[in-house]
Amino acid sequence: MPRPGWKPRPLLGAVIATLALLVPSTATAAIYWTEAGNIVAARLDGSGIEPRFFQSAGSMSGPFYDLIATDTHLYWRGFLGVMSLSLDGPAAPPAPVITGINESGLLGGFGVGAGYLYWTNPERKSIGRAALDGSGRIDDLVTVGGFSRPCDVAVRGEYIYWTDFAGIGRARLDGSEVDDSFVPTLVGGCALAVDDRHIYWASSEGGIARATIAGDAVEPQFIPSAGRAESIAVLDGTVYWIDQREGMVNETIGRAVPGQPPVAAWVPTSTFSGGGVAVDARSEPAPRPLPSRPIRFGQLRQNKSRGIAAIDVWVPERGDLVVTSPAIGWKVLKGPEPPPYRFGSFRWRLKLWPGKTGRASRRVKRQLARRGRAPLALRVTYSETGQLPVVATKQLALRKDLPPGPARRDKQPARHHR
Repeated sequence: MPRPGWKPRPLLGAVIATLALLVPSTATAAIYWTEAGNIVAARLDGSGIEPRFFQSAGSMSGPFYDLIATDTHLYWRGFLGVMSLSLDGPAAPPAPVITGINESGLLGGFGVGAGYLYWTNPERKSIGRAALDGSGRIDDLVTVGGFSRPCDVAVRGEYIYWTDFAGIGRARLDGSEVDDSFVPTLVGGCALAVDDRHIYWASSEGGIARATIAGDAVEPQFIPSAGRAESIAVLDGTVYWIDQREGMVNETIGRAVPGQPPVAAWVPTSTFSGGGVAVDARSEPAPRPLPSRPIRFGQLRQNKSRGIAAIDVWVPERGDLVVTSPAIGWKVLKGPEPPPYRFGSFRWRLKLWPGKTGRASRRVKRQLARRGRAPLALRVTYSETGQLPVVATKQLALRKDLPPGPARRDKQPARHHR
């Protein structure tokens, strides 16, 4: 503690002011939602939208149902099961946490809390649980009675909650004290969220319904809307949801701030089915560039008369592509071309020849001149916009036709004259 009356020197005061700017902000959180196989991120006021915060490497691992954010990870449910993505680094592809839970074809929701991940098994009429690293898995922690099929699950305090079309159920975190009719009410969808004071779910009348955490004081039209809540997230009393309308109408992100009228079309999206929304406790979306998705090489075409070649390189999105092999000179002949559909590929066609300078280039030129063939490694670095670079290598050989010469005539069998 500085003594009373102490004043920092100008230089020291400037250093203190600079350090103060480096202290992390504790402002509001970030919001995430799924759209067209990607995860979109934005600040909680709807600004700073990052449409490709995370780009799926394929439909098997991509987010297509439900989304949950914690202070350190994003979780979603894909065809492989529940996937996780670290928000704190190092940059890495998503990892499967729970697999083999979509075999019945009936997709359920999941929730995270108290160090565990809970998920619904609609076909088994049960709720499973595992640690956040996938260990200690129990597929039937809670068995739901009657004709109920649990659809979504949320965790708060000492309880887990789930939706069924006949009401809201509740049980303790260890699976005991099961109450299938904790809130006996018709439910209009799977969406469910819980905070310290209330339970929120998709209303059978459209919009979002609410009850107290004790299960009473039900408000069937707490947030009225002509659409259905596809996914719900809540933070500090503010409710966010995916608002889904009938027909081929794009979904929107809705927001309801306490004391203000709810806005169902707060942020538009480009999808009309199957979204998920989540919020976390960060001041803004985590700056998490991820490795770019893999690229693949196509056909190699040789021009043997000149000792050059051309090769196609297929990339998943527009970005920066560079040949980094020291022995190769190169330029772009064609590309990238837009794909005919959203999840297509872009093609770059590259022209390759021996480089002009360096020991490796001189070696390639010597081999072409003496043997007509120079093996080498084509190394390509590719970066999607806003992502980390990925390196791909292909072994190939440049070829060149050699004219007949003394060295070649010496290899022909000698003729004997009488």
